[in-house]
Amino acid sequence: MVALSGDVVCETAALKKESVTTHTHLTPWLSALLVGAGFRRHGVGEQLIAAVEDTARRLGFTCIYVGTGEGSGTPETTLRKRDWEFVEKEPYVVSEASIFKKAP
Repeated sequence: MVALSGDVVCETAALKKESVTTHTHLTPWLSALLVGAGFRRHGVGEQLIAAVEDTARRLGFTCIYVGTGEGSGTPETTLRKRDWEFVEKEPYVVSEASIFKKAP
């Protein structure tokens, strides 16, 4: 999914089969949530998260997952606001990943 401001891509999000490679037994994942610096804190990220949740629900998934990097306070705040449940914190690549889940 892509959010546009005119003809400029300001944010992306995806629903993917795999994301955090240490947790391949979990699927699907909200992934590739990227926000351009000039578009942060305007609610676009939350709208894309909602769109991914809606897509997962329409596709019949009963649970979706997301992994956030160490120190990513704003995404975690938004996830908790949208009723995502913290699952665990796991060493991952060069830092830690926090895993969250939600029934869409």
